[in-house]
Amino acid sequence: MACRGAGHPLHDPNYLGFENSTAGAPPVGWSSGAGALVDGQVAHSGRNSLRIDRVAGSAGTFTTINLTLPMDFAARNVVWTGWVRTENVDGFAAIWLREDGDTTGPALAFATTQTLNVSGTQNWTQYSISVPELTDGKTVTFGFLLTGTGRAWVDDLQLLADTVPVAQAANRVTTPLDTDREFDSGSKISIPALSDLQVQNLATLARVWGFLKYHHPAVTAGKRHWDYDLFRVMPQVLAAGSTDSSLAAISNWMGGLEAPQPCTNCATLDPNSLQLEPELDWIKDEAPVGRSLSQALQSIYRNRTTASAQFYVSLVPGVGNPLFDHELPYGNLRLPDAGYQMLALFRFWNMVAYFSPNRTIMADDPSGSRDYWARVLVESIPRIALATNSVSYQQELIRFIAKINDTHANLWTSIAARPPIGACYLPVDVRFVEGSPVVLRYTSVTGGPASGLLPGDVIQQLDGVAVSDLVAQWTPLYADSNQAARLRDMGNYLTRGACGAASAVVERDGRTMALSPVRMPASSLHFSATYTHVRPGETFQMLAPDVAYLKLSSVKSADAAKYVQAAAGSKGLIIDIRITRRSLWCLRWARCWSPSR
Repeated sequence: MACRGAGHPLHDPNYLGFENSTAGAPPVGWSSGAGALVDGQVAHSGRNSLRIDRVAGSAGTFTTINLTLPMDFAARNVVWTGWVRTENVDGFAAIWLREDGDTTGPALAFATTQTLNVSGTQNWTQYSISVPELTDGKTVTFGFLLTGTGRAWVDDLQLLADTVPVAQAANRVTTPLDTDREFDSGSKISIPALSDLQVQNLATLARVWGFLKYHHPAVTAGKRHWDYDLFRVMPQVLAAGSTDSSLAAISNWMGGLEAPQPCTNCATLDPNSLQLEPELDWIKDEAPVGRSLSQALQSIYRNRTTASAQFYVSLVPGVGNPLFDHELPYGNLRLPDAGYQMLALFRFWNMVAYFSPNRTIMADDPSGSRDYWARVLVESIPRIALATNSVSYQQELIRFIAKINDTHANLWTSIAARPPIGACYLPVDVRFVEGSPVVLRYTSVTGGPASGLLPGDVIQQLDGVAVSDLVAQWTPLYADSNQAARLRDMGNYLTRGACGAASAVVERDGRTMALSPVRMPASSLHFSATYTHVRPGETFQMLAPDVAYLKLSSVKSADAAKYVQAAAGSKGLIIDIRITRRSLWCLRWARCWSPSR
């Protein structure tokens, strides 16, 4: 069932074993750096392998071989595997794999064995890495590299589509995401301002668009580029002079999907298998969507079918949480683009509305949980739609996500846009103690003392602004489940800002002092101690007659009874937070035990 063209290099079974290359020459068909040659004397199997030699003075920090192929095969995961041998390597040898979309955008996915630190002298060992095949993946690039000095070999490489060689894999199925290109260069939607009517109409569109995404058979079967369909109807909704004309535009747009046929194998929900049922009262209430649209939406819901799998969402095998498939990242997007900015909001809002088990307890005030997420949508539309640049757009998305009040939810790829903004930090670690930021320790052996700051200083102002005011300004942009976690995160970033001279006012021993510390690049600071609280000395220590300390990084289960007995008279126990696999065990005042695994 080979589907790649006859000229595809991986149709040759000798290609990834270098058997089609000449010993002492660069590998045929590969891009390769100086020092990468075919070895006819050492091989894992067959006659040849690929060897990279690096000596002191070799060009660059690494030498690599690599090959790029079109991603025209079907797979859930692309797997890159090979056998590696090393000799006197003082850096590391690694296989690596990268998936790319448009040539000008960033890599979509990347994997490497670098973290395994394959170095020194090691005999042949097989390694394997993988990346998911993403909808917008266009090419896959794979290779082998060596850093530092030494010698490394690689042989018997394989590029697999799941478990099948890519040359034999089925063709990738073409979907509207591949063929509908109307809005590749932008949504063509500009929103200079928004009236209250437009905001309400956009909120209705967001809810209808999300409902159809997860319920209409034409969309759930992957027959529509649903992101681009949003851009087709949004201008009409924005131009509507009334609620009725906006609903009419949405109804006409829906008409292009065709009404679903009465189902014979209807989908049903088992309430016993759900932690929280979807909130769909709004489609039954004519007030927000009108009678005609309400009836159409209810008909779609009644006639849900199990005939095809969901295109935009699936369940993680063995876990059951939702996996949002086919959500294109649009890495080449040029901001501002109000349509794409609205798309991000509409996507995430509906993901939470349909799949978050915590949506009824997200409100800051539990008494205001009713319709909380719907209110968040309305509040967020003008902020996100009217963001005028990349930083403000990212900040508004962070503000929106923070409304979930969950420490795990954030715009993790854009944390640098969360205030304070800058590439440098004061050379100290800061913790909030009883609501005040306190200098805990230095993060630079030289820069810390030179800053004039001392452990124990309470920072009152930074660059002329009271810390209490900064906390108030930043709180909506810190996505945490409670104020303690929020202050912890603010403490980690509090001193970030522009590199160079700064100003600080601190309280020290009851006196107020003005200082002029210097912010230093993050690369010159040592944050390793920031997330641990390990005291030097013995595993178990009595810090005071009634306070015990236990160091989990060196604790042994065999000593558990001894620790319990020693701490029996304590009123409190301090346990450091650095946990290793060896020390994952539980301590209670009554007894201690080791885990079963």
